[in-house]
Amino acid sequence: MFSASGTASSIPKTAHRNGSLGTVFLVNGDQYKGEWRNDAREGTGTYLWKDGRKYTGEWRDGKRHGPGDYYKPDQSGNLRLEYSGHWAFGKMQGPGTFYFANGDVYSGEHYEGKRSGIGRLNYANGDIYEGEFSSDRRHGRGTLRQANGNCYSGEWHDDQKNGEGVLHYPEKGRKYVGHWEKDIAVRGSISYDETSGVDPKTNQLPEL
Repeated sequence: MFSASGTASSIPKTAHRNGSLGTVFLVNGDQYKGEWRNDAREGTGTYLWKDGRKYTGEWRDGKRHGPGDYYKPDQSGNLRLEYSGHWAFGKMQGPGTFYFANGDVYSGEHYEGKRSGIGRLNYANGDIYEGEFSSDRRHGRGTLRQANGNCYSGEWHDDQKNGEGVLHYPEKGRKYVGHWEKDIAVRGSISYDETSGVDPKTNQLPEL
């Protein structure tokens, strides 16, 4: 079934792998180096897939479980850290940081392999979202601070502004308070934002 450190295994098929056995070469082409318990990966170890992916961290009952780092090869074939954080039975779960290939970075809670709970998403373009997530989408209450200075704080549904919210336009000294549906402001009012420090007579009302 496997060999350790490049040599054929002499362990009988009825025996169980326990402890640290060095590098184990699996029949599917993958490799594992780390701890075993009752023939399952358990404890600390590093798993290398034949397509170049790599995981190093904690295991339980043969699955990624506990703190660990997951790497994927980029287009040049170099390993890129994709996720660093907690796992539960093979899936991202609990606090962790996910690094997207496009430069976005998410830090926060995960549930069953998806961004769920409270988190912060730093976009490569300079925007920042902080708030609630559900199934990889902004969902619940959250604040989006855009690189141009605009800031929306309020309710989200399925990755869109939906419900009550406030959108600040600090450059123009205005704010919109009202109701949103699917990212569109449907009813509310635009007024002078006294916290902006901008003279309301010098700027026109912004477009929504």
